Order: sequence, then structure tokens, then C-alpha cells
Amino acid sequence: MDYDFFKDWTIKKQTDSSLSIESPTSFIKEISTLTKQNNKYILSIDIPKNMLDTSELNHYKNTLQLLNSSNATCSFKITMPGTIISSNVGKYQQNVVTINLFELFIEEKALSFHIISKKENNHLLLYFITLIILLVLIIILIFIKKRQKD
Repeated sequence: MDYDFFKDWTIKKQTDSSLSIESPTSFIKEISTLTKQNNKYILSIDIPKNMLDTSELNHYKNTLQLLNSSNATCSFKITMPGTIISSNVGKYQQNVVTINLFELFIEEKALSFHIISKKENNHLLLYFITLIILLVLIIILIFIKKRQKD
């Protein structure tokens, strides 16, 4: 793997025993596509084998299994707009998918992910409620005026 591959990545210390590595936007654009259909977002990530060679990890499979069974974690988190309704990899809660990289490399799964989220249109519901309240008020005012004339 070329040394330049990681040159634009950012490493941030989280705690004494953890760190966060963020990829540059150019890398994300290269491996992923995000499409929107109505109020659903579909994220497809496909990391080609020639871009990220994981074959050498086979030699360390026992070590990865040991780390996975201990308190060590190596995860990849993806935050989506809206609430995630399906993902073919990892565990998801609300709008975040967490992918355990130890499990991914131990099981030698393909580096291809598909995540679907749905963004609820709460503004539309608010408009309908406001409209119903206004209609009820107008009907009440009309009824009061009619009673006053009688």
C-alpha cells in the first residue's frame, strides 16, 4: 500500500486508551455513493480489494479473535440523515451504524455496505395540525357570530 494513501487522514486522541481516525472527504467520495429517493437515503460503500489489501490480516486472525473477545474495539461508525431502517453490516441505532472491524476482517466479509435511512417529514405533520386548528377556530368563530345574530 502506498504511503500517500493515509497522508490526508486525521488522527485524534479520544482518551488515554482510544483514538479516532477520520478519512478525508475525497476518500469517502471515492468509495461511496449517497442517493436520495423521496424521504429515503441509500448509502453504498464499496472498497475495492486493490485499494485496501487485507490479505495480510489472515496471518493475524487468532490475534484479531482474541482482541475481539476482550474489551478492545476497532469500529467504523457511519452517521446517516434520518433514522436507519436497514443495513447489511454492523449494528444500528437511530442514525448511526457501528461496524466492528475485527469481526469484519475475521469473517473475511466483503468490504461492501448498503445502508438505508428514512427521514421523517415532521414539518408536514406540523402544517396539517396547524391547518386543522385554524379550521376549527374559523368554524367556532362562524358559529359564535351566527348565534349572536339569532
